Amino acid sequence: MATIPDAGRLLAHLRFRHLQMLAALDQTGGVRRAAERLNLTQPAISKALTELEGAFGFALFERTRRGLIPTAQGHVVLRGAAVLVNEARQLHAEAQAAEANEGALLRIGTIPFIALSLLPRVLAALASRSRLRAVIEEGAVPPLVDRLRHGDLDALITTYSPVLDADQAGGLAWESLFVERAVIIAAANHPLARRRKLSWTEIAREPWVLPGRRALIRQAIEGAFRRAGLTPPEPTIECTAAPTNLQLIAAGLGIGAVPEAVIRTARRPGAVVQLAVEPTIDLPQVSLVYHRIATDQDRIVRLREAIHSVLGKRSRRKDGWQILPPSLSAGNR
Repeated sequence: MATIPDAGRLLAHLRFRHLQMLAALDQTGGVRRAAERLNLTQPAISKALTELEGAFGFALFERTRRGLIPTAQGHVVLRGAAVLVNEARQLHAEAQAAEANEGALLRIGTIPFIALSLLPRVLAALASRSRLRAVIEEGAVPPLVDRLRHGDLDALITTYSPVLDADQAGGLAWESLFVERAVIIAAANHPLARRRKLSWTEIAREPWVLPGRRALIRQAIEGAFRRAGLTPPEPTIECTAAPTNLQLIAAGLGIGAVPEAVIRTARRPGAVVQLAVEPTIDLPQVSLVYHRIATDQDRIVRLREAIHSVLGKRSRRKDGWQILPPSLSAGNR
């Protein structure tokens, strides 16, 4: 078994151009295309890759007829290289912003109900303290985590997911913020709206409006039915966007489930009512997620402070949030 060089020897050989080369090889899948992208010769790329693998002490790619395929260790190195390249670009952009007296760009990934409820207040808190420049990307949790891992986003404000556990080795850290409830809702004139108490058995017979199976809230609802010993209902209408589902439910097309924050931010709050279904459901915790190496970076520190300034002003009883301690546990760092 080959001896893996120590970190000091690796750093002595590693250059930023190596990181750029790895990113190009990963994106193109071949030496020829990577050479064209970097305006280098194929022998130069091949030689640099061989030297780099020697510095690491293991192969980063398998050579196949279809091109280069990252090894298990190569995947780890490529992920780190992508982060470092993006961090360098971000550092350059921040330096330019400082010279021009502009705010540094903050790239945040989030999920729809956070974008509707918490995020506008957080951005307002940031804007009140310094000039704000932000890019917001909404989406499902796994793709957002992947973009964060590759350095395309600075931080996520999202529900905690088991996928993040597996990514701890990849350098991600998270800070638990709060737990949001899922609520069962119906149109204001729905017959069940007048009932003081409902069971899961009773609502299982109703038409449902739900997001797709991969959606967190769909999984939470299906889990609640299974815990009650029931088969989860197949929705009459499937739609990804919670605000759209709210309107579909208000139109009487079925009952449904949304994060409680969606009800608080509804344009027509009287159009739907929360059904008194027991037991209630807590969704996985909402967390601030970022790279460990960025823990003390100014943009992450300011984002963390803004989030906690907003959460600290909100009533737990009024908002239905269980606020979690603001500090990071040792296991999450």
